[in-house]
Amino acid sequence: NLRGIDPGLDVRAVAVLDATVPTQLDVDARRRAYLEALPALQALPGVRAAAATQKVPLRGSGDNWGVSVVGRPDLDGGTTFVRVVTRDYFQALGIAVRKGRGFTAADRATTERVVVINEALANKYFPAEDPLGRVLQTGFDDRGERVIGVVGNVAEANLTDAAAPARYMLYEQVPDGLGPETTFVLRAASDAEVPSLLQAARSALARDAPHVA
Repeated sequence: NLRGIDPGLDVRAVAVLDATVPTQLDVDARRRAYLEALPALQALPGVRAAAATQKVPLRGSGDNWGVSVVGRPDLDGGTTFVRVVTRDYFQALGIAVRKGRGFTAADRATTERVVVINEALANKYFPAEDPLGRVLQTGFDDRGERVIGVVGNVAEANLTDAAAPARYMLYEQVPDGLGPETTFVLRAASDAEVPSLLQAARSALARDAPHVA
């Protein structure tokens, strides 16, 4: 019965590496360390997509941050799961984009802050309207985050849990809340390539990312 549950992602041919940086690094230095490690992983032979995330699915509930919808003071904002990721996260884990788009290279620290939401969040906050273009407010500052896409629901904490509202934000655009741990996810061409890819990825981090262990 458990094998028959769709977790909302494709774990076949996916290598997962947990990593840390020195705790004395500030938020900006942590961000740079993780982002600068990605090119070395993306360049490895056989890698179809590589991304970093503060929390992968099925490892507990993770971060919950407050949220409200700009222009809708009547809504009870509450909190939702927040996943801080890099732009190829959805490709690396096979998470389907249902509406709009995922993140691209055009989404940077200097551009408009954007967010991708899951279907559960769209159904809760925008049951009778298109969420694309609406602005969520996390509370970092007055900029807010414009919704650019809706992705399928993913099993967040446990495989049998009901779908929970979640939103995805970029490492480059989150000004705070980045801890010293991250997880890299690499999509290979096949399951058979995963063991060798893990070994190559560890070597690449040791060689090209001195702050990441």
